[in-house]
Amino acid sequence: MKIMDKETMEPIYDQRVNDTLAGLLSGETREALAESFNLANWKSLDIYMRRKGFIWDSHNQTYIPAITRIDTILELLIQNKDRLLSLLMPESTGTIPRYAVSGTPKTQSLYMSDLLARILKEFSESQNLKQWEVVEGALSEYFKRWGLN
Repeated sequence: MKIMDKETMEPIYDQRVNDTLAGLLSGETREALAESFNLANWKSLDIYMRRKGFIWDSHNQTYIPAITRIDTILELLIQNKDRLLSLLMPESTGTIPRYAVSGTPKTQSLYMSDLLARILKEFSESQNLKQWEVVEGALSEYFKRWGLN
């Protein structure tokens, strides 16, 4: 009995796999199929199918080749490569970015913890920045990261 080849991850279509897929396609449940194969329960059928290179697709209520799921995930990662890299490895040139925000300056009061206020003050002084520049930069980075362009 050959189990799934770990290197190629190719699904193995034997008689039980084909019967299982056909049964599910015709509307049989996993429980009924497991009983017809003299298995203890549907979990035993699930283990068998996984060893043959299939995973349960709950949306379609059938087994699909595991490679299909991996291909889909890889394709999604490749399509979003630039976004993932920017999230995982933010650009750091050693200099603090400064943002030119258009519009008329306006006074805005913000409530924050005394610890955060102290950190903002100390950071601004150490980097020779105004506190509003730090807040504008932080908000710009936040909006950029979370999807507001």
